[in-house]
Amino acid sequence: MFTDLSAKISNLSQQEREEFIKAVYKLILNREPTERELQNYKYSLYTKWQVIKKLLESEEHKKLLENGSKFEKTKENLQSLEDKVRELETVIETLKKEHQALSEILQEKNRHIQQLREHLNTVYLTLTKSLEKRAHKEPYHTVAGTRVAEEIQVDASNPNTKTPNSSESKPTVSNPRAKSKNIITALLNKIKHG
Repeated sequence: MFTDLSAKISNLSQQEREEFIKAVYKLILNREPTERELQNYKYSLYTKWQVIKKLLESEEHKKLLENGSKFEKTKENLQSLEDKVRELETVIETLKKEHQALSEILQEKNRHIQQLREHLNTVYLTLTKSLEKRAHKEPYHTVAGTRVAEEIQVDASNPNTKTPNSSESKPTVSNPRAKSKNIITALLNKIKHG
């Protein structure tokens, strides 16, 4: 079919002409010729080579070449973008896992804080109730299980030591703060005078 390119189209049979023209269109323009194009070349006086040259120099073929080069660049750009997308997907997946881990750590921390708050509230309430009971039931506070009033002994040789019956050493105030102040004062006197 592509032998003897100098041969004129008109010298071929009808079937050979059609086969040649269709083959050249498919090869150069990647399509079938329209009916008009087929008839135009079928009855022309062009040689085989002239038909090929005419199609190669056509605007349609030039655009195909231009689009082909653009397609390669576009294909390369697309490949590069796809690689970046895959990298970003990996980064996103990693960040999701890190976020999940941090959320679990934060929840655990919040649970510990809540437990500590509950424990502190329990201790505070227990101590408050205990102090309230002692303030109402005992005229003297106890320190390390021993009444302070019982620990304070009169030192006859020291005139500064007050007796438990003294109005200054016996806490008669019902206010717990005043009682605490009296207890501290009594303890300091005991430490000071041995």
